[in-house]
Amino acid sequence: VTVANGMQIDVSDGRFYVADIRENPNMGVVTFRGAAPTPAVTTLLDYEPFGFISGVGLKPDFLGGTATGEFTFNIPLVENLNPRDIKIAGAARLENAITPGLVGDLAIEGGVVDVNMTSESVSASGNVTIKDVPASVHWQRLFYAPESEQPPISVTAILDAPTRDALGLKVNDIVKGSTPVTLYLSGLSKGTGQPDTSGMTMVADLTNAQLLFHAFGWKKPAGQDAKLSFVVNKKPGGSTDLDNFQIEGEGLAILGRIALDNDNEITSLSFPKFSFGTLTDMSIEALRRDDGVMQIRAEGASYDARDFFHTLISADQLTDSAKAETDDATNIDLTAKIGRLVGYDNSYATDVDVSLTKRGGDLVALNGRGLLSGQKPIKVELQDNNGSRVLTANADDAGTAFRLIGFYRSLQGGTASLRVNMDAGAVTKTGTLRVRDFAVVGDAVVADVLSDPSSTAVLGQHQQDAKRKIVFRRLRAPFIAGGGKFQLDDAYVNGPELGATLRGTIDFNKRKLDLGGTYVPLYGLNSALGAVPVLGRVLVGRQGEGVVGITFAIKGKLDDPTVLV
Repeated sequence: VTVANGMQIDVSDGRFYVADIRENPNMGVVTFRGAAPTPAVTTLLDYEPFGFISGVGLKPDFLGGTATGEFTFNIPLVENLNPRDIKIAGAARLENAITPGLVGDLAIEGGVVDVNMTSESVSASGNVTIKDVPASVHWQRLFYAPESEQPPISVTAILDAPTRDALGLKVNDIVKGSTPVTLYLSGLSKGTGQPDTSGMTMVADLTNAQLLFHAFGWKKPAGQDAKLSFVVNKKPGGSTDLDNFQIEGEGLAILGRIALDNDNEITSLSFPKFSFGTLTDMSIEALRRDDGVMQIRAEGASYDARDFFHTLISADQLTDSAKAETDDATNIDLTAKIGRLVGYDNSYATDVDVSLTKRGGDLVALNGRGLLSGQKPIKVELQDNNGSRVLTANADDAGTAFRLIGFYRSLQGGTASLRVNMDAGAVTKTGTLRVRDFAVVGDAVVADVLSDPSSTAVLGQHQQDAKRKIVFRRLRAPFIAGGGKFQLDDAYVNGPELGATLRGTIDFNKRKLDLGGTYVPLYGLNSALGAVPVLGRVLVGRQGEGVVGITFAIKGKLDDPTVLV
């Protein structure tokens, strides 16, 4: 059979008969098998009086490939045939299915699609490839239903980093891991035979993926339940709005919208609700300026900063190695106003104001201030020192500041200052931490060190009490940070009862530490000997050491180290 487009259909096992001549009108039954290029079959199905293809908004050549199938038509033998009186049953398989422009430049490039046709509807389901990405597609058309009642076209795929890149989805810096994604299209554009892309809906299961919001210092770990959905509105100029953007799940509620340019780069976003856990309640607005800088403003009553501080300390965010790991080359101007910033061990800061500037992923400006426990000021600033970036931090309550960021929970009181040379090296940074007039309470490692016979002989048995308060006058800790490691170099601490030196490395990536040093019981008495000219230098030795020096080592797992004295 040759159809209008010149293609041929190979028809076999064809049969026409009247099932029961007693019926009025008589019902003619046509059955046949067919094999042909798919456009030939769709052209035949579009002949009058059927019009099954154009009648549902398609063009006969909308689908390529080859088709084989079996069809049965029950046709009333009357002069003026109403197509709705034709009863149809058919099943076909489309091989090498091809359709251009499924969504924008995304086309079905091959696969197998099974088609089923009845008098009421036609449906197609199968496994196809879109830009070499495996996907499943499902479409159903109800012949006599209005557009508002037509089921959506759905395309489902499991996307990982390479397949997201292949589809032009530039989200791999935010999404880590595989995600099942389904795209729902509202139907076919009238007269084009192509899916209507003016109101698509995307739904994704993010449970097994990790989400990283670097600019906001937040991440969702893999395994935490989360669902993503948004409506895709394509604009005539090529830009796209992601409306009704939602990420919801276990302890998650992020609602808003995102605007993308023609290259699918974010131009603006608005999240009136950005909430995770029970402690974060924020709103976030962002706009990419004409100079390419993303201007971000965050405000809220409360922000749980524990993930941010954990990342800052253990994931090496102060060094360029972190920039390499995240491929961060962004230009950002960020301002944030937070009523209550929550940290570790029930610590918090109030009235927090932060302004931050990044260029090419590098931190070039930072100014932050707040009140620790609502009382003592804390300030962080990035300064310029003869062309080098120097990060400084000062806190009038060192103990609360250390607990806030999860650095050390056993320190109480004191004043602290931090100074970090951000340009000391390509990967590593150097800095010095200083603390004055503080106490250490309830440190199990210190208790283990002081429980050896040498210490108890000098300090007495009570020194083994892990809850005992040990007062110190000052601490000085020069360090090198980089590659996920924190290296101490000749750090010392001293007070009336105890002094110590400390050297070694903490590896945050491997969660291990290897530290060693010397501690001096009755440091005040030992240091008095140091005031004796000539003899004092011989007896006492280096800063932090004394006449009675006991060596120790702390090694093993970061969460459960072994103490050797």
